[in-house]
Amino acid sequence: SKAEGLVVFEDSKSAELAVKEFHGLDIFGHGPLTCRIVAAAGGGSSPTKQKEVVVTTKTPKTVRFNLSPEPTTDLSKDNFKATALIGECNQMCPEAEIKERVRFKELDAWEKPTHFDSLDLTAQINAVRATAVKKYKRSDAGSVQNIPALVRPPKILEATLNHLIQKVMSQQPLVGDQSVESYLFLWDRLRAIRKDFILQNFTTGGLV
Repeated sequence: SKAEGLVVFEDSKSAELAVKEFHGLDIFGHGPLTCRIVAAAGGGSSPTKQKEVVVTTKTPKTVRFNLSPEPTTDLSKDNFKATALIGECNQMCPEAEIKERVRFKELDAWEKPTHFDSLDLTAQINAVRATAVKKYKRSDAGSVQNIPALVRPPKILEATLNHLIQKVMSQQPLVGDQSVESYLFLWDRLRAIRKDFILQNFTTGGLV
């Protein structure tokens, strides 16, 4: 049997973002969510039985969540390999983000190697490949995050976590502003690690 819930949004962008974030996730432990956008009541269009997300131009829009104990998609080994997102970023921070943050001087203190400020731009980019850590970014209409080249696979995520533990958490206790900066840095980077796991469907029953 299926349990079905209905969530109404005031605008289409909010509905589209909800579908992007929640479709395919097993949030409630009853199988992956199937989310689709349908016309609001009285909008002249009825929900379909298809598994695809049906987008209409009527507002306000609704998002219908279908929860089923059985998978609603083919999760066989071969099909999962073909459809699941697999991260391809083999360093702690994507190359494009490194270049952007070095150019605009957006690196945190824990990401700058020794004598960083005395290096030229090219040398700085080369130097921080081993120290820069991907920042957390929200998924919205202007920021697409589910691109393999921007997502770190589990082994890189584990290495990134170990780097944060050894280079930031294990330092001598900081006081005052340094303590706050350290907390904010770790909070942001750990959120980014969690998001890369979720983008690849490594939810581990909500423990990630």
